[in-house]
Amino acid sequence: MGDIRRTLTGNLVFAATQWALLIVVARMGSAEQVGYITLAAAIATPVFALTGLSLRDARSVDYGRDSSDQDYFLLRSMMTTGAVLLALAIIFGIYGAAPTGLILAALGLVLTKIPHTQSTLNYGIAQRRGRFDVIVNSQVLRGVLGVVCFAIAFAVTRSVGAGFLAQAICWFAVLLWVERRPLAKEGVVFRAGRPNGPELRRALGLMIWLLPLSIAGVLQMVSLYVPRIVLAEHVTYEALGLFGAIYYFLTAMQTVIRSISQASASRMAKAATSGNAARFRRITMVLIAGNLGIGLFIILAAFLVGEAVIGAIYGAEYVDRFLIIMVAITAALQLVMGFTQYALLASQHFALRLWINAVCLFAAIGLSLWLIPEGGVDNAAWVILWVTVIRLVLGFAVLGWTMTRPPSDPVEDTDAET
Repeated sequence: MGDIRRTLTGNLVFAATQWALLIVVARMGSAEQVGYITLAAAIATPVFALTGLSLRDARSVDYGRDSSDQDYFLLRSMMTTGAVLLALAIIFGIYGAAPTGLILAALGLVLTKIPHTQSTLNYGIAQRRGRFDVIVNSQVLRGVLGVVCFAIAFAVTRSVGAGFLAQAICWFAVLLWVERRPLAKEGVVFRAGRPNGPELRRALGLMIWLLPLSIAGVLQMVSLYVPRIVLAEHVTYEALGLFGAIYYFLTAMQTVIRSISQASASRMAKAATSGNAARFRRITMVLIAGNLGIGLFIILAAFLVGEAVIGAIYGAEYVDRFLIIMVAITAALQLVMGFTQYALLASQHFALRLWINAVCLFAAIGLSLWLIPEGGVDNAAWVILWVTVIRLVLGFAVLGWTMTRPPSDPVEDTDAET
């Protein structure tokens, strides 16, 4: 429980500061600029999810293999370079004629993703060594200092892109001083330079092993952003900003899911790979039940004080009771749904996650194209809710099936780094 509390604290602080960033733009800027951030995130986040290969999650559950930290570091460097090139191609190829503010916001957000992706891998490496202090210290400093740098740059320039640039510089500094230095004392070597043949082959082999997990992750990410991308084609950037501000709450909830799940992933993975099916089921069901309770509390709070909270945070023009209730219900379902996904991750059922998320992506595309052109923002909320329901139902069905299967042969933990 101590690991969960530390991980939850760090993730909550980081999520809160990223929310504060959105509030800064809403209060000091305009809803249109919030719309720029919403669309920029919809462009950049799935790209980095695709090339990110879920390396933090993979490193935390990678037992029984001979992969090293350097293999993960090399693969991260290669894939981040590819992500930047792909993101630039999308920004200038598809949105080249968009307002300059949107282009600069998207470019600035891409810059923040470069240190962020490396930090997430560092967290997985630190987690294997029990160095949750490194993770928490980094998340708190990245969050607090990052939003301060963003706010100062935005206040001076009134440019979202300039704000993201300042945040990226701050995150690079935290990466070097708060993460790399203590991990180096633990014996972690981050060797730069041209890789030799064996290193490259190991990194490519790791990439092949992780492809189903990565594709599953990006399909889930894209399905969440498809409604926003389609919505951007049918409403103004201002309306998109109002929608994105309220729906950032889902991002905060996903942070809670990840924090608890990532702290528990190693235990779940050890139980699964050692053939301890009873312990694996017990951990999974306890986490699902606990988050069901949190979800019910969120729905109740949305009905009672949701409008007052949103009005106090963003301003009266952002209050929309229907969207507030819809996002609360969706968040509650996602809290439960997220743990079915992480249970499949811990048991290394990557292909099953892949199929679930492929179905949900097709559902998101079909529902978005069908409902959003006519119903706009309200129907976008319905699309996100229905996709979450589909993923939840499929996740429970597949997880239930895997739990009834005979346990696999136990795998000894041969990783000397843990």
